[in-house]
Amino acid sequence: MYHVLNRGNAHQDIFICDEDFQTFLDLLGDAAVRHDFSIHAYALMPNHYHIQIEAKRGELADGMRRIDGRYAQYFNKRHQRVGHVFQGRYKSLLIDKNSYYLTAHRYIHQNPVKAGLVRRPWDYEWSSCREFVGLRKSPQWLEVGTALARFDGDPDGYAQFVSASTQENLEQMAKGRWFVGSEEFAAEIRDRIGRPAKLSREYPFQEQIMERPDSEAVLRAIAACGCGAARGGRRELEIFLLREESRLSLRVIADRYGLSPSGISRSVARTALRLGNSDELAGWAGRVRAHLGAEGRSKVKI
Repeated sequence: MYHVLNRGNAHQDIFICDEDFQTFLDLLGDAAVRHDFSIHAYALMPNHYHIQIEAKRGELADGMRRIDGRYAQYFNKRHQRVGHVFQGRYKSLLIDKNSYYLTAHRYIHQNPVKAGLVRRPWDYEWSSCREFVGLRKSPQWLEVGTALARFDGDPDGYAQFVSASTQENLEQMAKGRWFVGSEEFAAEIRDRIGRPAKLSREYPFQEQIMERPDSEAVLRAIAACGCGAARGGRRELEIFLLREESRLSLRVIADRYGLSPSGISRSVARTALRLGNSDELAGWAGRVRAHLGAEGRSKVKI
């Protein structure tokens, strides 16, 4: 589960008229279907947006690139402008579904209130809050059941929750990390990626790693495709594919195979050269990757 946001270039407005808001929502709905997203909440502000999103197939990067790119093309054409619409790549913050799911929900839906645009969260037309309090029919791509289930399906209970005055700020709550969650959640993240959960400016590394398959999935794919093409070099092929395709860090792979990190890097470079010189070996690696794709680039739903 991610909290995703992006801002207009130089903090300029990215939504000027109703058609802009609706076009972005249409693109969001299209991406939800195309990339198997569950959209749990959104708020489109004049100069930025917030989305709470679950990327079931691990395609967050592809989907958000499509949304932002197509919207930028539309916006410049519609308003006869040139240049960047957004300030850069979208930002994403990993959300602990167990401990901070509703916190992220309320933070997103309270944005228009805190910006002074409306008095109550559901008064704002361009957020999903109206669907959760029963004032508007929900599109198929918006997941309302998960949040309402926390209130026994009662929209009034949700309305009371979301309208409560708070000073919540997800980025401040992250405390320098790239996620918001409990210490148990932090430990789980460290176990998965094999390195401290530090905050980066735009979070591309963490997002990419969390969308990759785990090491066991990679090894299963290698076993399923056989190792005839490896001709005695299976160990180096395992190292190469674990480094290229799995969530494991360089240090974790090094410890697993009893090598130094630099040794792993040299092994990966040697294997990359072998792949480039052998159609048979490259074909075998391609089959392994295809097997991983069929199994799902990531079975972990975040």
